[in-house]
Amino acid sequence: MVKENSSKQRLLKLELLKKIDSGLKKYTNSVVIALISLILIKTIFQIIVVKSGLKWLSADDYCRTVISYDWLQHPKIYAGVWLGLHFWINAAFIAVIKDLTLAPVFANTVFSILTLIYFYLIIRKIWDKNIAFLSSLLFCVFPFQVWLSTSGMPESIFFFFITASFYYFVTWYDDLGKSKAGKDPVVHLIIAVLLLDAANLLRYEGWFFSATIIILTAVLSYRKFKFSKAFYINTAIACVSTLTAIWWIYQNYLDFGDPFYFIKETTRIFKDFNNAGFVQRVVQYPFFVFYVAPVTTFLGLIKIYRVLKNKRNGFKGNFSLLRIFLLYNVIELLLLMLTGIAGSGGTNLISRYIVINSILLFPFAVWQLVDFRKYLLWGGFTALLLVNIIWSFYYQQAYREDTYEVADLTKKLIDKGYFEPEDKIYFEMTEGYFDIYPLQVVSNTPGRFIMDTIPATFPVNMPSKKLSQKKRIEEQQKLNILELRKFLEQKKIKLFIARSDLLIDKLHKLSYKSEQIGDYHIFYLNENKLKNKRTETNGNVQVSKTTGTTIPPNTISFDKKLIVKEFRIDNSHFGVNPQTITLRWQIADMSILDNLATDEDEYGNYRVKIELASVNNDSAVYDESTKIFSERNVEEFFETEEIKNIITIKPFALLNYSKKFRLSPFESGMYDLRLIVIDENYKEELGVFTGDSVYIYIPEPETETTKDSTSTEFKLRQTQMKKAKDNFLKKPYYPIGRIVAMFPNLNYNEMAKKYKDVSYVVFQNGLMLPFLQRYQGDNFLNIVFNYF
Repeated sequence: MVKENSSKQRLLKLELLKKIDSGLKKYTNSVVIALISLILIKTIFQIIVVKSGLKWLSADDYCRTVISYDWLQHPKIYAGVWLGLHFWINAAFIAVIKDLTLAPVFANTVFSILTLIYFYLIIRKIWDKNIAFLSSLLFCVFPFQVWLSTSGMPESIFFFFITASFYYFVTWYDDLGKSKAGKDPVVHLIIAVLLLDAANLLRYEGWFFSATIIILTAVLSYRKFKFSKAFYINTAIACVSTLTAIWWIYQNYLDFGDPFYFIKETTRIFKDFNNAGFVQRVVQYPFFVFYVAPVTTFLGLIKIYRVLKNKRNGFKGNFSLLRIFLLYNVIELLLLMLTGIAGSGGTNLISRYIVINSILLFPFAVWQLVDFRKYLLWGGFTALLLVNIIWSFYYQQAYREDTYEVADLTKKLIDKGYFEPEDKIYFEMTEGYFDIYPLQVVSNTPGRFIMDTIPATFPVNMPSKKLSQKKRIEEQQKLNILELRKFLEQKKIKLFIARSDLLIDKLHKLSYKSEQIGDYHIFYLNENKLKNKRTETNGNVQVSKTTGTTIPPNTISFDKKLIVKEFRIDNSHFGVNPQTITLRWQIADMSILDNLATDEDEYGNYRVKIELASVNNDSAVYDESTKIFSERNVEEFFETEEIKNIITIKPFALLNYSKKFRLSPFESGMYDLRLIVIDENYKEELGVFTGDSVYIYIPEPETETTKDSTSTEFKLRQTQMKKAKDNFLKKPYYPIGRIVAMFPNLNYNEMAKKYKDVSYVVFQNGLMLPFLQRYQGDNFLNIVFNYF
């Protein structure tokens, strides 16, 4: 009876698998239905990922968008490091959509959908409709494709021209095989070449695809026609794909007097930002093909090996087209590797360069899965889809959290009418860190920003009467501050974003309202336009009942007034040199808002401090602090019911964007991060509570101690714990994490001896990399080569 039931269940499973298989065949039989379904899946999934918080991936996204906007204002043809077609396409979308954040995303989305169509058609042509549908479905949820399709980068547009070009090239070769002797259908070859010409004005990798097409066209034409007229015509047509590349070289000569200016500048930039040695340059491209799509690359290479070993290996499609498909990918990748070895590479986010190579391996991977039993096919493919879907939600962001916060602030001020049409925003630039671009893009008004260098001192007319040296300096400083005010009025600057201590000090002396967001000091020069909700409503502002209630158990608060709702440590470098810490507070005691004494100290009653303390001796080596409350975040509290602070750890932030390294403010090593809240009125730290109980943190001993209460070791430990408890109650804090500090003068071996867990922390974060920060492989490869 049991055997009969098990055999029935097995039969039912087999019938179900057959139904799924036959259903897929029927569904994918119609090209139109299959493509519409794939486009819907891709679009919906892309929207979901964007809604989850995806921002653009690199500084280049924002910079390219601003250049596109500038080109739209003053269109002209010019050369440079970056190829021009992307700016022209972006400008066209900006002209229609009128939104700098949305226009590049729409452009990339449109072209990525077109790429999906040609990707499906080419695989269907070479393999069959089932492998085409499954490979395209994988394409829809492939993380790098999803991220680049919603970015401001040219890759998705480039992928379209490459994929469409290859489709028409394969079609030409297919027609060539079917044509009668002596006849040569060149229409599809011409289309392929023209599409490649467009690709060559988007990414320099396109030039290698042109070289590949020329090689393949010459070889295939020779096999068909030998050295006849058709051979020379086809090869000449293929060479036309280099026309735009030749024009670009010529344009560089016209603009800079050097036809290879773009190559020299690119090499110089890579040398400035990367220290990739020979071994790193050799392994980087093969490494990233595996890193970008590890499972599909592994499965695809297994199938390619079997095909090469056993020729067809059960292949039922057009084997000649399959060989061309494989050769196309291999030749281009080899040429790309050669350029990396030659030195025009590095690991500055190059993982995106070979995304197209990884995508072209998808059909081989699916073909390998199809060769398995059906339950392995559907189980394996479902797992592959789920892994890629999950990976798509683990993305990096191009800038620190405080940069995006300031960008959002400028957008809100513009929307609320803080600026008149001619009013400007001054942004103080820092060498090497191009954080002006996200502000220009998010604000949607790049022309409103001024970045002129402000003189350290203005020329002033000193009074003729005799003054002491001290009085003379004071008078000069006073006049300089007045000259600064004149400068601001002449330039019609109404918002000033400063970072240098000199400018911050001068602006404070001019008594402008201000606040600090991370590394940025914001000064409001148009105070009449600032609206205070509490003033407008005579302090009668409603908040929900969830605010100001009893503190739940296991919830951390400071003096039962401020609840730590959330804290987030920037992990873009895998626990090494975090740049920002974001804090979100809830207010447990609403009377705290009535005691801010705003007129006297600008909301400065409470400060939050992040302290770095050595794990070896418990001593603090560095700290950063900021006011918890500002007029802006208090106003936002009545809508969001939370107070947000962003603290920038400046030594790590400077390392990230500055090429100059002087002396490290503290030594490399492992440090605990401590969260402290200070009451400025009483000049003391607020106590830490968990629920209604006092929170006491005592670090765990490095080695286990005996539990024998009579032993000397036990008594010593008890004494140490009592001392630690007393010290903690005098200076309370809340531990929020442990990080690794690495400065360029680091001797890693010495640090590893001093801090025994440092290697574990670094490698643990590195091992998590393939499962989390998918776009950070370049960064981790640099860390491995530079430090280990």
